[in-house]
Amino acid sequence: MFAAPAVDDVSLIPTLEEAERQLIARAMAVTKGHKGRTCQILGISRPTLERKLQKFGLAQGHGPQVHPYPVKDAS
Repeated sequence: MFAAPAVDDVSLIPTLEEAERQLIARAMAVTKGHKGRTCQILGISRPTLERKLQKFGLAQGHGPQVHPYPVKDAS
């Protein structure tokens, strides 16, 4: 079972919506944009994926580029 590390600063915990956006972006990056495989990984239907891609601005060629893993600031 996945156990998240203890977090003392509540502001470091993403909202459920942000966590979902990050997970979808990560799955899309891992599958190199293959929507069918992304649906299999996430256990959702294609229409649900399409709706969420639009909702989060992750449709191919649109919206911000999202790194599949959090990037630490080098400064």
